[in-house]
This record gives sequence, structure tokens and C-alpha cells, in this order.
Amino acid sequence: ASVTIISAGQIEQRRSSRIGDVLGEVPGLYLRNNAQGAHFPSSGQASIAIRGVPRTTRTLVMIDGQPVKKIIVVNADDGAAERFLHPKVDEKWTFCHECTSHACSFTERGFQAQAIEATPQGTTLQVAGVRISLKLLGEFNAYNALAALTVGASQGIAVPMLARALEGFSGLPGRMEEVPNRRGIRIFVDYAHEPASLEAVYKTVRSFHPGRIISVLGSQGGGRDKVKRPVLGKLAAQYTDHVIVTNEDPYDEDPGVIVNEVATGAASVNPNKVEKILDRGQALRRALEVAGSGDIVIVTGKGGETKMAVSVGK
Repeated sequence: ASVTIISAGQIEQRRSSRIGDVLGEVPGLYLRNNAQGAHFPSSGQASIAIRGVPRTTRTLVMIDGQPVKKIIVVNADDGAAERFLHPKVDEKWTFCHECTSHACSFTERGFQAQAIEATPQGTTLQVAGVRISLKLLGEFNAYNALAALTVGASQGIAVPMLARALEGFSGLPGRMEEVPNRRGIRIFVDYAHEPASLEAVYKTVRSFHPGRIISVLGSQGGGRDKVKRPVLGKLAAQYTDHVIVTNEDPYDEDPGVIVNEVATGAASVNPNKVEKILDRGQALRRALEVAGSGDIVIVTGKGGETKMAVSVGK
């Protein structure tokens, strides 16, 4: 199945060229995951569509002579869950951990994660009596795993088989990716560039109880949400011990201005822990200079990307 990723804001604003597919012209399965783990501008909410989301079941769709079920899978802990469960489809599935939302009453199909435990080595959870040990770090990855498991179960795959597959997954480049080294420090790279996702990453590394946390971050240009820039800086200063603000995809904006806006937010918490280094390579080298044994360096914003988006091209 093909996968289309769009934000909830794109759905509302009809900005995606695949909106027709996502909202019902193509049969299949639609997944809405936790807003907190998403990396999208404007709304910060992610919607992941697999073969599109249907609005109604009035039209029977056939592929290779077989009817195609129309299924929606939604994170019931998400505040907007009920809104995404209203379309008339063949099956509605939910997944949750807290399970306090009214959205859980929309369907009898779904799973609740229990005993979620995030450690410096990985994350464990229990679903339908099956204990799952993930190589992935952070409670937000428990939600990601639960979403994947629920989608698989909706397609008739047994939970034990799904659990084995999840346990064998070691993650994606630039998504809480750890960089090996011989200095006794832990270095992580993550794509987070929205307040909710950045805070989730910082909370994760703080839970490892390091000596200190050195953060390297910036913010995007090109007309993207400017209001978030000081918010990102403030979060970095609240959760980490040494903040290095640097360049990150300025597009056609002055990178120095963006760095200053992020640094202003950090300085509002504690100006003594903030450095501004425009050159990203120098910023990374500085972070490694500052870090000592037992410390954590967390680099966010670019993830596994290897190019910078600037006014003259990448």
C-alpha cells in the first residue's frame, strides 16, 4: 500500500495535492496517530493515510474482484480523536494508553497499552497480554508502536507476530538516533522541530538521568511558523543545561535573525546557559567540547538530513 503523510492543518486548509485521495476518493485504511509525536508545522498534528480515508461506505469498491474494507484507526488519547471517528466506514479501531477519552466508546475494536516503561536502553509495553520490548527510545515511540500494531491487527495479523516484528525494528535515521562514540557521552540526533515533539525528546533524555544535557537546535525559515521560535528556545533552556542555538534551514530568511529569535526564548529562562553559533558544524563541535563523561548531547531539527535549505538552494 502506498503511504501519504499530511498534517491536520493541510486537511483543513485543503493545501495538499493528495487531499482528494486522503479524504475519500481511494479506498483503504486511514490512521491518525498521537499529535505529540508529530513533526509538522502550523498545527503540529499528523495524519497518516494508507490508500486514503473514506467518507462513506455507500460505494462498494472492488480490487481484483474482492471488496475492500474501509477502516479508520485513531489514537483515542489524542484530543481530536472523536472528530476523526465520525466518517461512516466498515471498521473503526482505536488505540490508547490512558484511555480516558470518550473516543474509546466509538468502537469495540482496539488495544490499550499497559505498563509502558521507557529506559535508557529501550521501551517496553504490554498489549493484549503480550509484552513487547522495543529498541526505540521514549514513551512517544510506544504510541508509534501501538499505532503500527493496531493497523496490523486491523488487517488480520496476529498480535504475537506483530510484536516480534516491532521488537526487530531498530529505528530510522535521525529519529532518536544514537551516535556511537568512545568518550563516555551519549549523542542523539532527532528530527523534532515543533514544540510538542521537541519537549517529548527533551523529556526522554532527561529521564536517562545524565550528568548534563547539551542541546543544539535552531528553527526553520521560509515563512514557517515564526511564533514557535522563542518557544523552542525556551523549552531547550528549561530542559537542558547548555543551549547552543544554530542555523537550521533558513531558506530565504536571514539565519542570524532566526538564531536570535530562538536564543531570545532560551535567554528568558537563563541567559547564562545560551550560546549562539551560526555555523552548524561549529555548533556541533562546540557541543562536543562542552560535553563530558556521563553527559548527553541532543541535536534536533535536521534529523538524518544532510543538506541545508538556503536562499540559493540546498
